[in-house]
Amino acid sequence: MKLKFLAISLVLAILATSMNATTVSAQGTYEKYGPRVKDLIFNVGGDVTKEATMLENGLIDYMDWAVPSGKIPSWSTNPDIVMEDYSEAGWYEYDLNLQMWPIGHGIMDGGDGGAAPTAAMNWAFPLSWDLGSYWIDYSDQRDVDARWFRKALAYLTNRGAISTAFEGTITPMQTFIFPTIGGWENPSAPKYPFGIAEAKACLDSGGFMDYDSDGEREYCKHVAQREAWKAGTGPVPSDVEEIPDIQLWSRSDDPPRQYAGAMLRLYLEDYCNVDVDYNEGSYSYCTPHAWDDYDYHIYTGGWGWGSMPDMYEVLWHSERDIYPQTDGDNYNRYHRQEYDVLASAFKSSLDLATAKSYLDQCQMMLHDDVACIPLYTMSGYVAHRAKYGDFVGEQKYKDKTWLGFANEQGYGYYGANFGFSSINAHPADFQRGGTLRHGLVAKPDKLDPIDSESFYEAMILSKIYEPLIVRHPFDTTTYLPWMCSSFSDGTWDNNGRTCSKLTVNLLPNVLFHDNHLVTPADVEFSYGYAKAAMSVSEFAVLKEYDHCEISGNTIAICFNTTSFLVQSWVAGVSIIPKHIWEPYPPTLPGDPRQPGSWAFAPDEEDALIGTGPFKCFKDGVTGRIDKVEGEYYHLVANPTYFREMVQPDFATLVGGAVTPGHSGRVDIDDFSMVILKYGHLAPWTLDPVWGPIADVNKDYIVDLDDIMETGARFGQTGYVNGYPSYYT
Repeated sequence: MKLKFLAISLVLAILATSMNATTVSAQGTYEKYGPRVKDLIFNVGGDVTKEATMLENGLIDYMDWAVPSGKIPSWSTNPDIVMEDYSEAGWYEYDLNLQMWPIGHGIMDGGDGGAAPTAAMNWAFPLSWDLGSYWIDYSDQRDVDARWFRKALAYLTNRGAISTAFEGTITPMQTFIFPTIGGWENPSAPKYPFGIAEAKACLDSGGFMDYDSDGEREYCKHVAQREAWKAGTGPVPSDVEEIPDIQLWSRSDDPPRQYAGAMLRLYLEDYCNVDVDYNEGSYSYCTPHAWDDYDYHIYTGGWGWGSMPDMYEVLWHSERDIYPQTDGDNYNRYHRQEYDVLASAFKSSLDLATAKSYLDQCQMMLHDDVACIPLYTMSGYVAHRAKYGDFVGEQKYKDKTWLGFANEQGYGYYGANFGFSSINAHPADFQRGGTLRHGLVAKPDKLDPIDSESFYEAMILSKIYEPLIVRHPFDTTTYLPWMCSSFSDGTWDNNGRTCSKLTVNLLPNVLFHDNHLVTPADVEFSYGYAKAAMSVSEFAVLKEYDHCEISGNTIAICFNTTSFLVQSWVAGVSIIPKHIWEPYPPTLPGDPRQPGSWAFAPDEEDALIGTGPFKCFKDGVTGRIDKVEGEYYHLVANPTYFREMVQPDFATLVGGAVTPGHSGRVDIDDFSMVILKYGHLAPWTLDPVWGPIADVNKDYIVDLDDIMETGARFGQTGYVNGYPSYYT
């Protein structure tokens, strides 16, 4: 009785499944169906080198990173490893804090280092010194001189040395337009070829010179006095100030960034006589100083990105600086009114030509101001294991060739959104089955679709939560309907202003992992909640969200501006279940430094429940993740995800007896036989007649998946002429 009840419950769930065809592009093949494996385990390496060793030793099947330079020669001839070309959709940079002297002309909170503001300085907005949001207009000498300091840093950026040190994995960048969207780059944007002499000249021009001959540079704001002293025609200037030690935070979990940080420290201290307070460590050690405390001068940052060059608006428009709240996208704290106008005009452009014109101007201004210094993008190769490994309890898959890995444009095997490899990969000879082991460079700090912020957290969360539309795996300029049957761009009348909207037709049969049906109300709630909570990962694309208009399963997602970016915005917002999140407020009142739904931690509440291809399931509880903090995170396949057509018509009633054969419909004979053979672990040997055909999805076990595959087609006809293969 218990088995029957469970089977019927799952059949009702699988009836909400959607069906779509395999898609072939000029660059590869992918399926919408899956997952093909039953388990997905994320194993944490701790850094890139350790993660690569895990792949080499067969402990993981693929990485969340490009192949390290030192592994390329040996892996290219290793029959156990498959490598393919890779060019990352993203970049790495020297982040600069433009509110910290001498990088910028301010200093926050009256903290350590630098001088207090003087009466002569132009503090345009705001008036409060504590808020520390100072605008660049070059009307104050410190403002002018801070740019000279930043230009010196730009000239000390030795991209060639990084590329040489990590041969075959680095593509240097002079702007933030990475190669896969290279057509957006303005070739006239200011560039700063490496040169120590040029850097020293910039420091001299900014008044940063060794006035007291102690081997360290100081600063003087009086231009005439410092120039006279430099020329040997005047005394040591008055009001000479010590330069605060440069707070440089360098990521050690990523070797190229570690190298870039150490190299810049060397150039500043040994060649330019500027003291550096050098701090090196993991993501969780370094990043809070940039994202939370804003007490850094330089941070070796990095961004994964999408298919649009909207970084010039998202990361450097002054409204993206939400200090004193944490996790602002503009944590460089760049404020310039002229730039805001250009960035807003770019975002509001309706056509690509207009957008390109404004983006060209944004690149000219931002790189002339040196608001942030681009370093490189990762390139070279991504890799996965060629065959299934040797794991206890999984011997039937051992040495089976891995099939279905998708090398997505800009994202490799780890993929954008949920990652097509995660749903397509499977061991040969098995339609479904096995465990896919995914590497992570670093552990996630928290798992929360609203408040998580790191790449490593996104790798896990993107398997649990999904947006309405997703990027095409082999053409990042194209989006695919995912939780919807179709979508279209349009406009709406916003009190006399024409604004953009995206209309989607929500699929009527999408289920959350707890079998609640996804409704338009969930979509509307997700957008409003994430915006109100200032979701760290989604606020950038939700900033212009206004409201939803709902008619049946048709949803118009309306924004309060016109923009050619609306598809990329919608692709960046995950749908969360209203019935789980609604009881919790989207903000924690009274603490402006902590936006987000901090009153609710879904990981701690066993409520990590989305619609994605994998779900959290432990101890019989959906939403509870199986994990050992910092070691592994285990997800299981979502049984109601997109499913491929299978052969569920295999039994027929002949002369009062059920026999193997096709009746032309899926009926109680088929369903009963699957239940009768439930639990056969080796159906091809224990029952060579019924076992193999009761194993509907051919994963070499008769289990609930087979019951659901049969139940999902129950009552369907037209199977007399055979069945499409799994791939058809």
